[in-house]
Amino acid sequence: MIIKTKALGKVDIDESNILTFVGRGIIGFQDLTRFILLRHQEDSPFRWLQSLDEEGLAFVVIPPEEFKYGYRLEISEADLNVLGLDRVEDAVSLVIVVILDSPQEMTANLQGPIVINPKNKKAIQTISLVPEYHTRHKVLDEMKELAVHINESEGSREGL
Repeated sequence: MIIKTKALGKVDIDESNILTFVGRGIIGFQDLTRFILLRHQEDSPFRWLQSLDEEGLAFVVIPPEEFKYGYRLEISEADLNVLGLDRVEDAVSLVIVVILDSPQEMTANLQGPIVINPKNKKAIQTISLVPEYHTRHKVLDEMKELAVHINESEGSREGL
C-alpha cells in the first residue's frame, strides 16, 4: 500500500504493520486511529508515527529505553486489557518527542507513553503509573546519563 507522508513523501507500507489506536487514542487526536511506524534513518532510534487518516500528521517517537536509564513501563490493568495483554513485559512502548527551537533542547513525554501490543497491533496513549515521569524529559541530558551508567557497567565487568 502506497501512502503519502509528512516527512518521507510516498512510502510503500505493509498493511499488516498498521497500528490501530483503541480507547482514548492519542491525546488531542482521538479521531485519528490508524498509524504506521516508519524509520527515517536505519541507524537512528527515532521513528515517525505517521497517521494514515491525516497525511500531514506525524509524530517523532523513540523507545524510552534508548535514552532513559532504568526506564520502566507501568500502566493500569485496564489499559493492559484494552490492548489484549496479560503482562506489561509483552508490550512495546514509545514516547513522543517534541523539538521546538533546537534539537539540543528536544524533550520526550515519559508520562504519556504510547503502548503497543505487537501481536494484534492495538495501541493506546496512556498515563504512566511511575510518579517521577513527567511530560518534558530532556532527551540529550537523559542520553548522557544513560551513557555514564553503561560505561560504569562495562568498567565494572572488565574488573572481574
